[in-house]
Amino acid sequence: MTQQEILEVIKTATPNSALKDFLPIATTLVGIVVGFSLNYIRDLISTRKSEKLNCKLLKEELDLALEDSIDLGKVRISGEILLG
Repeated sequence: MTQQEILEVIKTATPNSALKDFLPIATTLVGIVVGFSLNYIRDLISTRKSEKLNCKLLKEELDLALEDSIDLGKVRISGEILLG
């Protein structure tokens, strides 16, 4: 068999379908969508963790401020002189 005959046998054995032309485009698009989705989900999780941490820190600061104000109120009620 010559090289030309081998090429013709290969061409007849593998049908030329639209899927063969569409597959590279489809896999590229799927890769883009998956990559975007993973980045979006990672960013969303990071944002939620950050917001939870900020809320926790704000609550702790508020609790400390309330405790300090309660202590100051007790000091003023008892008639002691507040230095500072």
